[in-house]
Amino acid sequence: MVLRLDRVTKVYNQFTVLQELSLDVRRGEFLTILGPSGSGKTTVLQLIAGIAQHTSGRLLFNGKDIGRLPASQRPFNTVFQDYALFPHMTVADNVGYGPRIKGMNRRDLLSLVEQALEHVELGGMGKRYPAQLSGGQRQRVALARALINKPSIVLLDEPLSALDAVLRRQMQVFLKAAQRSSGVTFVFVTHDQEEAVAMSDRICVMNGGRVEQLGTPAQIYHEPSNRFVSSFMGETNALSAIVWSIDNDRVVLRSALGDLIAYKRPYYAFVPGAEVLLNVRPESVQLDVSGGAPNTNRLVAKVVDRAFLGPNSKLTLAFPQAQNLHWDVRTLGNHELPAAAGKAGEVTAWFRPEDCALVPASGS
Repeated sequence: MVLRLDRVTKVYNQFTVLQELSLDVRRGEFLTILGPSGSGKTTVLQLIAGIAQHTSGRLLFNGKDIGRLPASQRPFNTVFQDYALFPHMTVADNVGYGPRIKGMNRRDLLSLVEQALEHVELGGMGKRYPAQLSGGQRQRVALARALINKPSIVLLDEPLSALDAVLRRQMQVFLKAAQRSSGVTFVFVTHDQEEAVAMSDRICVMNGGRVEQLGTPAQIYHEPSNRFVSSFMGETNALSAIVWSIDNDRVVLRSALGDLIAYKRPYYAFVPGAEVLLNVRPESVQLDVSGGAPNTNRLVAKVVDRAFLGPNSKLTLAFPQAQNLHWDVRTLGNHELPAAAGKAGEVTAWFRPEDCALVPASGS
């Protein structure tokens, strides 16, 4: 652990933005703070950077409370959403700005700047100005300017939000590679779930000024801790159910679609009679095209909509025994409906017990 927020609260004009938030940042990791607008994620970044001051709690760096240190005395650098490059300076001057104002001699500075530009794949472009660069190149200049100061932590405030979809994906790969090669801790703020899953070692999901869940991308996606995380982390099929019985690693559920089975996970604290939401991701729902589906979690449904999405197709299913309940199914490629559908678009769908996630029916 290199950084710890210990029960940090932030109040603006009698409005509580953060509520006793605790969070550990590990050395050398890529940690993403993810949440919707107003969740408090940018405030967390500002408190770490020293741009804002917390109301109560502690901010510890290597065990030392730095909560009252000014931003200039913290070993962190920030990459802002708009990159904040000096338009009248060349790329080289922008990147070398920090070491230059600290008094580094010109020869060492030129060598260091060129190394930094090579590191972000902009070698030979030091004489250009920001206006002559693409959005992705400007983003890399901002990153080089942050890394050249050899900070303990780089803070990134939604730096990819202004890029188009293709460039954004390219920069996701680049940022992750840059973090890996530099070994510097990255704390990245975004509202984009796909971005968080693609880049992060761990994800901190926030909502309403609180940490809803902290874990690896796989844990956050497949093992959500509550309704908010389940719905926020991409598409999911949800179904209200009652825990009927628990037998070793099997949880039997009673629902409008009949009895269903989920595998018990170590963190489940449910008891028989508990009201839960069963969640199954669309890609985990299978269509029985050969008649060989298992009897467990087997559902008869009708296809009411179909959309071709390029790499996959989305089928929307309705169930005769549960009015107004619709589930989505993702199938690879341009799935031909007649091959999977019976009369009047009827299909048999199924899912594995290990692909279920249970969350409390009440709460966030």
